[in-house]
This record gives sequence, structure tokens and C-alpha cells, in this order.
Amino acid sequence: MPPSSSAMLLIPCGHTLCTNCSLRTKYCAMCGCAVQPTTPNIMLQQTITNFHTKQTQRQTTTTCNIKK
Repeated sequence: MPPSSSAMLLIPCGHTLCTNCSLRTKYCAMCGCAVQPTTPNIMLQQTITNFHTKQTQRQTTTTCNIKK
């Protein structure tokens, strides 16, 4: 996943935006809270990475099992 699409946790409300959006906003679009610093949302990022890994594995397995 490109760094600009990484999940960023907004402080203090805890909502998540991509890096690009989190850099451009001063207020959370979901709750209106003033955004102070942000930090990577490691749990969500790991979930996304695991999903992509499993999808890639499934595609590889499916391709290998196709009969000609």
C-alpha cells in the first residue's frame, strides 16, 4: 500500500483517515473534533496487509489449480 494511503489515527477522537486526508484536515469529518497530532493506525494497517496477502495467496492457488 502506498504511504499516502496508510491509515492514520486522529487524536483525540480516534477516527481513521488516509495519510493524505489527515494532512489536509484540521477537523475530523466524522465528529467535528479538532485534529491535533496523528499517529499510524497500526492495527488497521496490519489488517489491510493481512487481507492483501491472503487475497494474493488465493489468486495464486486458484491459478495453479485450473485444469487445461
